[in-house]
Amino acid sequence: MSSAPGVVNAVLGGWQVQTISYFQSGQYFSPAYTGSDPSNTNTFGGLPDRIADGNFSRGDRSPQRWFDASAFAVPTPGHYGNSGVNILEGPGLNIHHLAVIKEFRRRNG
Repeated sequence: MSSAPGVVNAVLGGWQVQTISYFQSGQYFSPAYTGSDPSNTNTFGGLPDRIADGNFSRGDRSPQRWFDASAFAVPTPGHYGNSGVNILEGPGLNIHHLAVIKEFRRRNG
């Protein structure tokens, strides 16, 4: 735009567009229960028994139902839960930043 008339160059020239994108898969986390001591160790809560997978497919997940809570149960009395640690996958991140920048030149004088 440097060859355009001064007013046109001042309005339309000197623009820049910048983008930054950040993608991250979900972090893993563990299921847990609270409120009882089936292992009789004065530990109220812990890992539950795993009776199914617990992970929904990506298309079935929502913020209100990210994993299948019915796939876990409080352990039977006298036992610890059999669920593994970090078996559920949390939500990932898709972050996009857009910057539209205009350069203004100032005349000295």
